[in-house]
Amino acid sequence: ESRDWRDVINEQRQPAPGYQADRRGIAATSASLSNLPNYINRRMEKEREREIRAYDLPPAEPPLTTEKYERDEYSRVEKRTYPVPVQRNTVSSQSHSSQVQS
Repeated sequence: ESRDWRDVINEQRQPAPGYQADRRGIAATSASLSNLPNYINRRMEKEREREIRAYDLPPAEPPLTTEKYERDEYSRVEKRTYPVPVQRNTVSSQSHSSQVQS
């Protein structure tokens, strides 16, 4: 078992700069990146075509209900309806009811 971790370290160890294996690794990496400009151009062309098609379509109907989500002081996202409901002061109503009972 003690040889396992040594094998792992040797596999992960990178060759010294200028070493032949290092040159081969650089060549392999650059070969896979040589067609990157073609790939990027193809993706941009597809995106342009998609945008042109989106402009040609008739405008979409607006949704019937619009929902607005806001973050409250506890960083929870809550759905708000307009007008915003007024919060009742429950503390004062409880103290008022306790005064009435006594």
